[in-house]
Amino acid sequence: MPADSPFAVPWWYRTEFTLPPRRPDGRLAAPRGVNFRFDAWLNGKKIADAVRTAGAFRIHELDVTGLANPGANALAVLVSAPKPTDLSITFVDWNPMPPDKVMGLYRPVTITARARWPSATRRS
Repeated sequence: MPADSPFAVPWWYRTEFTLPPRRPDGRLAAPRGVNFRFDAWLNGKKIADAVRTAGAFRIHELDVTGLANPGANALAVLVSAPKPTDLSITFVDWNPMPPDKVMGLYRPVTITARARWPSATRRS
């Protein structure tokens, strides 16, 4: 990627969402697909680190239980392109690589409530 490319630097994605006053029991998960690596914050608390999220077209589900509040919430994601040494998706000569190296969010950002499963009991 050329040094003067606008994609040579990380890009921010930010959204706000509202959760109902009472959520279902269980954990809340924020799944998203990001290419290539990202850091993420929910309500100012870091929930993902670029060192652990690197990878081409991975799907992430981050547990945000206890961090997502009833009412207003804010999610910020800092997305970075792959480095020359990263194992990433490449293109063939007749289909050149896009200038942004396909970086960014490629799935909707959603908050999903996952039900708690009762613990299994063993009977003899």
